[in-house]
Amino acid sequence: MQGKDFIYRIDVELDQIMTFLRIGLVNICCWFLLECMGKCSMSLSKLLVTILTLPAEIELTKDVRRVKLKRNRKLPEVMEKLELALDRLNAMRIQHMDQKRIEFVLR
Repeated sequence: MQGKDFIYRIDVELDQIMTFLRIGLVNICCWFLLECMGKCSMSLSKLLVTILTLPAEIELTKDVRRVKLKRNRKLPEVMEKLELALDRLNAMRIQHMDQKRIEFVLR
């Protein structure tokens, strides 16, 4: 190791945690595309850029946690598919840990 000024240690535990989270995100995205988007073929990068980065507001009521996604007018075909996917997702009646139902709306 002549000429090396630094010896780098790899944080194996942190690397394992990040890998676990990345794989979890990919699995959730694949499930969403398969179950909610009707087996839509879309790359992970396109999903992340077009859907997961949409601006949103969260409205809290006594019984519902409503996530209001802002529609991207430049991608009308994707937004139509997303609207149907959100209807399927809402039909599953997902609940937060505080027992509030989570509802998604595209506005």
